[in-house]
Amino acid sequence: LEAFYTGGDRSTKALKEYASANWDGFKESYCTTIQPGKTLSPIEELKLKQAVWEALDGIAHLENPSTVNVIENEMAIDTYFRGLPLRGFIDRVDRLPDGTVGIVDFKTGKVPKDSKYYTKKLQQLFLYGMVLKDMGMNPSIGKLYFTTHKTIIQSDINKASIGKVKSYLDRTVDEMHEAAETKDFPPSPSP
Repeated sequence: LEAFYTGGDRSTKALKEYASANWDGFKESYCTTIQPGKTLSPIEELKLKQAVWEALDGIAHLENPSTVNVIENEMAIDTYFRGLPLRGFIDRVDRLPDGTVGIVDFKTGKVPKDSKYYTKKLQQLFLYGMVLKDMGMNPSIGKLYFTTHKTIIQSDINKASIGKVKSYLDRTVDEMHEAAETKDFPPSPSP
């Protein structure tokens, strides 16, 4: 997607043509980085291709790619919070018509039904917003694109949301320091 969003023709037709023309490279990347050493059977390749097409169709359904003003795809973040490293990649950072910045995080999984689970996913966007603000940008909105389900969950990125994520990070860092001092690392089971 990175090359598509920085290319000239960003129509839905061009998106599908780009994906088709670059399928072998994607498959090779999938088998070396996502599933190292994996050789896809014909049925596995067909299922992967179907999943990719569904995601691309979802993107075309969620937005008109030709109207997106991309600042950067896969923007690397490498910073510190209270001495601890924060590193990662923001899927896409857009310039919005009002001059502010939008953050898009592509998701291929299911849309969380319980608000506490998508709230956790939104925290990631607020964290990205905090980092971009520290970089001198003006983030105003974060969007989770659930491509295969053609659903967007979005939230404003503002002083309050950034404040909440900073408080969450403060608590987390405090808990990490306390656990390191007491050598007590309680499990935190997933749902």
